[in-house]
Amino acid sequence: MAGPLTGFKIIELSTGRAGPLAGMLFADNGAEVIRIVSPEPDHSLEAAGYPVWNRGKQEAVIDIRTPQGAAVLEGLLADADVLLETMAPGEMAKLGFGYEALHAKFPRLVYTSISGYGQNGPDSDRPAFEALIHARTGIMDNEHYKPRPGPIYTGFPMGGYGAAMFALMGSATALLVRETTGRGQHVDTSLRDGALGYYSMFWNKVGRGQSGFASYSMKNRGPGIVDIFKCSNGFVHLHTGAQGAFPRLMAGMGMEKDYPELHNIPDPDWARMLERTAAWFLAHTRDEGMAMLNKADVPALPVMEPGEAMHDPQSKAMKFSEIVHDPVLGDLEQVGIALRFSKTPGAIQGPAPRRGEHTDAIIKAAAAAKPSTATAKAGKTVQHPLEGIRVVDFGIMFAGPYAAKQLADLGATVIKVEAITGDPMRRSQSVFNGAQRNKQSLAVDLKTPEGLAIAHQLMAKADVVCHNMRPGTAEKLGIDYETARKLKADVIYLHSPAFGNGGPRQFEPSFEPLVSAMVGIEMNCGGEGVDKPGRIPANMDSGNGLLGAAGVIMALLHRQRSGEGQFVESPFLISGMLHTSETYFLPNGQLAPRRRLDKNVQGYDALDRVYETKAGWICIVVDTDARFQALGKALGLPQLAQDARFATRAARHDNDTVLIAALDARFREQDAEHWFKVLDAAGVPCEIPITNGAGKLFNSPEYLASGLAVSYTHPTFGELTEIGLGVRYSETPGVTRTAAPLIGQHSRELLAELGFDEPQMADLKARKVVTWPDAA
Repeated sequence: MAGPLTGFKIIELSTGRAGPLAGMLFADNGAEVIRIVSPEPDHSLEAAGYPVWNRGKQEAVIDIRTPQGAAVLEGLLADADVLLETMAPGEMAKLGFGYEALHAKFPRLVYTSISGYGQNGPDSDRPAFEALIHARTGIMDNEHYKPRPGPIYTGFPMGGYGAAMFALMGSATALLVRETTGRGQHVDTSLRDGALGYYSMFWNKVGRGQSGFASYSMKNRGPGIVDIFKCSNGFVHLHTGAQGAFPRLMAGMGMEKDYPELHNIPDPDWARMLERTAAWFLAHTRDEGMAMLNKADVPALPVMEPGEAMHDPQSKAMKFSEIVHDPVLGDLEQVGIALRFSKTPGAIQGPAPRRGEHTDAIIKAAAAAKPSTATAKAGKTVQHPLEGIRVVDFGIMFAGPYAAKQLADLGATVIKVEAITGDPMRRSQSVFNGAQRNKQSLAVDLKTPEGLAIAHQLMAKADVVCHNMRPGTAEKLGIDYETARKLKADVIYLHSPAFGNGGPRQFEPSFEPLVSAMVGIEMNCGGEGVDKPGRIPANMDSGNGLLGAAGVIMALLHRQRSGEGQFVESPFLISGMLHTSETYFLPNGQLAPRRRLDKNVQGYDALDRVYETKAGWICIVVDTDARFQALGKALGLPQLAQDARFATRAARHDNDTVLIAALDARFREQDAEHWFKVLDAAGVPCEIPITNGAGKLFNSPEYLASGLAVSYTHPTFGELTEIGLGVRYSETPGVTRTAAPLIGQHSRELLAELGFDEPQMADLKARKVVTWPDAA
């Protein structure tokens, strides 16, 4: 079987980023994807990525607003498994293709919707553009590297990427449920859900023990230095969070006598140390800086432009990029298959099709399609998507545990196995909380024979085993894949290493946001001409976790049909490359043109930008001629639409600087509230970038009621409020049962399940093989 989704048929009705990218991931993993596009030209802001995101698909130009086009779509849906759509809430229903209508006709169909803010609830009627969602959610204000005051336009479209992952996860899980119940359901996610998925490690609210909103500070001295340094010809990003990395860094720069210990440096000396560190790197080339850091075993990676990582020796060795012959553009080097399955490897099924290339064949197929006659298994019902699935999570820090958290949110029983001293991430408790809810904790010393035996007993009952340790570590501990499958032949085993199991970098240490630096996310977040690449909290810790969870769910779906388990690999490096996948190399070796933020980090152009007003800021996204005309009228500048310099999309591009100046001057004449009311009433997509997005999210009864935020009791922090679930299911909802566990909080009950009695457990604790809280 070529790909875990082989045999499934997906009908895609999408524009933008999230839908096409989700469709690509379906196709890469074996599904047949039929993309239906409107006869009207697609001017999506993200369309530059389409040669990559539409690879491996069939495409038909069909106007589903006509009776003939509607008949074709209905024919295709008769034997389809998933409908993936990105229309505004309610639009499909107006066309006769809403979920209720289609579920009545095709009860096995999984109906997956990606919108701006979800199908119902808070803000569902707001315009669905990435920048506006960042503004309304508070992401533009969240602890960025700020070269100027005010909101920073975020060059990392995490909403689109996160929504694509959630759509893939949600669809695959609904298919898994359907194999039991025989019924499809509505899967609902959004760009806001996708963006919030990258903030679970930073945003939470506690009732006691910490004041205000616990949000990780990128200036936190806890791990030492986590920062970008400018070299004579580029940048490096280093992270001294590994044990002993800080003194090794100081020694590498010849400063070990001045700063021998991280935690005993007074503030004035700390500032001087950072100045000297910056001066050292500026006096060396990027290669020289990386050579010193590698020799000192300090986690670090070069800050690269998007696409450069494809040419790194690690990417070449692991085939993280591939050449795909595009029928229009020629041979394109682009990101390869992001998830690696040992038994069902995915493959790029072909290039992106020419516009409407398969229209005639698809129309014929629609006419011949017949509804599925498959029936549900007798007496089977499902309450939650992954109920009955048992996961043993050996992950540490954030990314590995975050993948397991996604499975726990979908109803799986997840046992977090950690050292008796606890996961190292517990020293940053608010960050730790963001990846651990709904889990049980077993604290055990795997380096003891008794501890390893306990782990093996758990693995023998597991459907899924997962971790993100360096290659070779699990083998040394005795919890590797070969051991796991001997204990349980059909186990799904997820490994999420930094660079993959192979290649010259496989044993190198890495922390985020280092991979984000290497794949170009930080360069994308910095404007042209700035002195430093942009830093934002969102990174591949979350992105890799989402992708890894999707891999597990697809492997479970394959196992359900075949009885076969397998090894799943989700390397950080290629998951990061997936997050800049709109970047590809043309046949001439040049990178395809991409949008770049301006030097003030205010936006991409005059009409996709944040503007300072008389009081406050406003963000606008104006994507059509009609909206441009509405913008001019609303601003009291109707002459803009008649000006030849701005009459067409191309003309506006050529005269962007002039247009920015005109709009900037006008916006400064009134405050942000005034302009928001005027523009919103005129139908011009806009938002006021809010501050303290976490506060708005966690203090809003409306958001709590909708599930965007969830609250429960934590034994240390009292009431703990966190970001809610990223996917909503109409029939089998996910769950938020419990907050992150204490170290070993469930050790006793889990040991009891394995057959240990009280004297045996007490003996194991006394010998420090296991532990649990004395009050638990």
